[in-house]
Parts: sequence; C-alpha cells; structure tokens
Amino acid sequence: LGNHCFCRGSSALREDCLGVCQGARDPEFSKNWSETSLQKDVGAEVQPFCVTRWLSEGDLISLDDGASQGSDALEVIYTPGHTPDSISLYLSAEHRLFTGDLVYPGNLYLFLPGSSLPEFEASITRLRRRWLAAAAIADDDDDDDIEEGRGGGAGPGGGARRAHGAVGPVMSCGHNESDLAFGTLSELAHALPAARSGQVVFQKTSVSWFTDELVAVQTPTFRVLCRPSDLRQSG
Repeated sequence: LGNHCFCRGSSALREDCLGVCQGARDPEFSKNWSETSLQKDVGAEVQPFCVTRWLSEGDLISLDDGASQGSDALEVIYTPGHTPDSISLYLSAEHRLFTGDLVYPGNLYLFLPGSSLPEFEASITRLRRRWLAAAAIADDDDDDDIEEGRGGGAGPGGGARRAHGAVGPVMSCGHNESDLAFGTLSELAHALPAARSGQVVFQKTSVSWFTDELVAVQTPTFRVLCRPSDLRQSG
C-alpha cells in the first residue's frame, strides 16, 4: 500500500486493506510505530493500525488462493538497514524483487530511527550473493554479467535466470521506480567500502527536518545519507 495509506486523509487502508503484514525480525520496533515512524518530523499523522500477520524469513504470501503453494507467491526476504524490520518480497514467477524502502534511485536515508549502515550493507551483499551464487558468478566479477544473464548454475536463481534471461531480478522500488536493474546494487557494494577507506570522498549535507550533521555517498543511481560516525563504525 505504501506510506501514504497510513497518513491522515487517506481512506485506502481502511477500505481496501485485507490485512497488515510486517517482518517479525524486530516486532518491538514495529509495534512502537508512534515513536519510530517519521510522522512527527515530516508533519504527517499515522492512522492507528494493527499487524494481522508477522512475516518470517522464507514465508510465502500467496497471490492466488486457488493456485498451488509457491507457484504464484511472494517470498519474504529479511533486508534490514532502512529499519530493523525491513523486508523485500521476491516474485519468482516474474523474476522481480520488491525492495520497499531498502533501495530506490535518489536519496537513501540511513540516519533514521532504527537505521543501520552495517545491516544495510549486509542486506545488499546478501541479495547480490544469492543471485550471483545461483549463476556461478564470483562476487567481484563484471556486474554486466548480472544484468545480461551470463554464467551457468542451477538452483532457484538459476532457474529464474534461464526463464527470464537475466541473473538478478528486476527490482521494483517503493517510491519511484518500477523497473530498476539489479546490477545497480554493485554501486553500493563498491562505493560504501571505498568511502570508509578514503578512496571516495563523501560530502557534508543536511536535510531540512533533521538537525544532526550528515554526509552523502554519491553513486550514479543512489545517494546514501548517513552520519559521519556511521562510515567509521561500519567497517
């Protein structure tokens, strides 16, 4: 449904929603939404809601009650970083990964309540390794291989690759992009370690609704915003 359905003035959550699902990795963080959300910072008001299903890693959410289990379902993948309870959803039938707020072109906010740059990097690494390993591509190989579907390999990712002609899934990002290339994750995998080691210069920056000093790590697709101390601690 997206963030806006929880804000004042939207009736979509009440009228169209059959249930509210959230990742079960950190339920206390999730339940404390009145404090952990950004409603106070951005002038929004979250509508009260109740989680009707807590999702575990590997759970399948069926999109067709009449279909066989897993044939048309979303696989839950824990991808903390933006928040500790963040999840991504993989639809194997379309070889598509719904990333939510984990990644999307533009500013990635990793200074928010519950955000963690080390967990974010670990999630990016885990996603890349899943499909690279399935296609027998080394983690440091040319990332064009990921998008163009070169490499052998069996397994869940390999089967999807052969069916759809690409190793990494197409990414549908929460805010602004329905078809982002999986290979763009390599930008983050390379830029953040380079920023910590001094090979890439990060810039001081700010946002209007946050008072602490921030820095930005820029790539062609993403702009990671975090605290200066986060880059020192995440190595």
